Amino acid sequence: ICMVGNATQIAKAFGTGPFGVAMAFFAVSIVAPVAEECAFRGVVFAGMRSRWGQWPAVLASGALFGIIHLDPLIMVPTALLGVALAWTFSSTRSLWASIAAHSLYNTLTLAMALTALSLVR
Repeated sequence: ICMVGNATQIAKAFGTGPFGVAMAFFAVSIVAPVAEECAFRGVVFAGMRSRWGQWPAVLASGALFGIIHLDPLIMVPTALLGVALAWTFSSTRSLWASIAAHSLYNTLTLAMALTALSLVR
């Protein structure tokens, strides 16, 4: 249900035509992961890690990532994603790895949400 709700919001924002769907995928699969990973893993997590150490920073930055998405229905899963992305960034020492993982997650989630929305309509 939450997935369909998000897809409905995205469809309203970008439209349901081919151009709108392509723009939605560009925004959700490219722009958002790059911006969010630079901010959350590159700045927030890195700063927390230098002050608090590895695991407190992984957990705190993950929790903040969930909270900042402002949707109570997806806060916990998004926080868990944030933890996984912080761990990915930390273990690979590459922001590109967390960007790729985030992009894959967003792409698959959007594809499933749009598919679910089309089945509901």
